[in-house]
Amino acid sequence: MIKNKVIIFSDSIQSGKTSRVLTWIKDQESVGGILTPDIGEKRKLLDISEMKLYDLETDDLDQNHIIAVGRFVFLKAGFERAIAILNQALLNPPKLVVIDEIGKLELENAGLEPALSDILNKFSISSPETTFLIIVRENLLGEVVAKYSFQDVEFVGYNYFTK
Repeated sequence: MIKNKVIIFSDSIQSGKTSRVLTWIKDQESVGGILTPDIGEKRKLLDISEMKLYDLETDDLDQNHIIAVGRFVFLKAGFERAIAILNQALLNPPKLVVIDEIGKLELENAGLEPALSDILNKFSISSPETTFLIIVRENLLGEVVAKYSFQDVEFVGYNYFTK
């Protein structure tokens, strides 16, 4: 069971969730985690603590290097890097960890899973004061809430990020 406070930001697909959070975190202190902004035609992985971008979406069709979901083709290495970034945050926990996003792959125990569940549990034990901001597509919200055992959860919309 996850003891940390969890803020879930949910809205429809391609509604600007990531962009809103990216703008908002620039005014926050002690933030880590990952965002997945679309830059040009491709989804990227942003290490928030380093403000460094990595490739996540690809045109590569080599089945050994990719995970496909819907129309998206992602690099397995991108998910591995995201997991490493989240694990790195455990070493010096920030006040806020952003996870963009928990989606279809995670619900199928792929993408960031099963490592994400392990990371959340480790934070719950070693850094229960860290808050998580998790981005979830509106149509997956019920499934995400059912999968993860969050004790202290707040659901927010766009207005939360104008405070």
